Amino acid sequence: MASDTLQFLFDPAPAKDAVNGWGRGCLLLAGEPYWYGEDQGTRGAMYFNWTWVDLLAFLGKHWQALCLEQAYPLPWIVDTVTHPGEVWDAAERRWALMCEDEGVVEAEESALLPFMSRHNLAEAWQGVSLPQLLWLRVGQKVWLVPESGKPLLADFKSSLLCLQQLGDRLANSMAGGTNPRVQQALMAWSQRAEGQVEERVSLATGWPSDVVRQIQGNRDARHFWLDRGAAANDLSETEVLAAARMLRFTLAPGELSVLLGIIATLPKNDTSGLDQATAAYAPISLETEAPHAWEQGYRAATWLRMHLGFGVAQVIDPEDILQRWGVPVQPTDLRADALEALSCWGRCGPVILLNDRPGSKTSTANRRRTTLAHEIAHLLLDRHGGLPVAEVLGGQIDPFIEQRARAFAAEFLLPRQVARNEYRQSPDLPTALNRLAKRYRVSRRVAEYQLHNSGCALTASDEIALSERVNSY
Repeated sequence: MASDTLQFLFDPAPAKDAVNGWGRGCLLLAGEPYWYGEDQGTRGAMYFNWTWVDLLAFLGKHWQALCLEQAYPLPWIVDTVTHPGEVWDAAERRWALMCEDEGVVEAEESALLPFMSRHNLAEAWQGVSLPQLLWLRVGQKVWLVPESGKPLLADFKSSLLCLQQLGDRLANSMAGGTNPRVQQALMAWSQRAEGQVEERVSLATGWPSDVVRQIQGNRDARHFWLDRGAAANDLSETEVLAAARMLRFTLAPGELSVLLGIIATLPKNDTSGLDQATAAYAPISLETEAPHAWEQGYRAATWLRMHLGFGVAQVIDPEDILQRWGVPVQPTDLRADALEALSCWGRCGPVILLNDRPGSKTSTANRRRTTLAHEIAHLLLDRHGGLPVAEVLGGQIDPFIEQRARAFAAEFLLPRQVARNEYRQSPDLPTALNRLAKRYRVSRRVAEYQLHNSGCALTASDEIALSERVNSY
């Protein structure tokens, strides 16, 4: 159907069986058979013959979760995994160490089990065993994670269209069926987009519906959360929705309400300079896409340095780059010391709100530079992908995206080649690290990471000392 990554092939059974939900088909994942059987089908695919009524019922029941839900239900998950396929293993390792906290384990399992079930398309099938296929939206992308094999980060809109077209075809084949299960599935599919704005916002942000009402206060729900002029059942991502989701475990509802009010009033800025850089990198990213987040970040940083005309050893001021692109940096009280910055670039902005609380991490000049370089990564790489409207540094963000941005910031400010050369020219490790941190105006930690990841041949004692430092963070 519509997606290059996700493709359903389906043939309904003869009429008397089709109205009862029967048919045959298969699922292709990245062009390869994933759910299949022994019947010869079209395009050389092997189909399985079964009732598809349960799949239609599942899609109808969980449609809004598949469309809107992007945040894990527990705060520790985002710092532990890189994609949804790692969640259960991480949870089981965590729970094995919590023998004396059975209540906590039970509460976490109760929250995680339904979340994972509604995001596993294989859970739809009754009476037939099919391998897991996890689905979790990340901005304009969606994780598609098979039971074994490589996790895929696919285009969300085309993948969702594939599910919608399948659901419509299943519904058409079952139309007129009198079986109660078929009628329930048809009703679930026809009503899949219905619901109150606050209920849909709850799915999109992770906040309970009553707290959503508390956060919005006396403001009109549709105007506050949605794009202006949007229909009540349209929950396209907005800065306010994204920030509320990312700050779910960081700010109390009252503090969040104040901050979202600030975001809602931000003006729209010209993005032509930024758009030119993004457009120039897009074909490069496709040609050199790497499987690891850190590798993608390093490559993008190296490219941007060259694109902007900087030499490999030249010191860069990220705020100058942002000014060149017309992206203002606005000091703002972000209501919590743990937050570093909040960037918006959808219906408002682009703008970076830099936390100016006295105790925040960005109160030091070096951390401010690193934070702004981190935001440059998101502006360049994520506006049309995993973060289409906003990002909160210090909030709940897809771990792959954050790992990539951290690697980008380090390489953009202090290239590994420079770190390698400095070590070779310095009398000892501490001198090399001090020189790097001072000249490139980065933290000692960034200098240590970049030298550690540079591939430089260190003395045995320096290798041990540096590894201990890096592993201690």
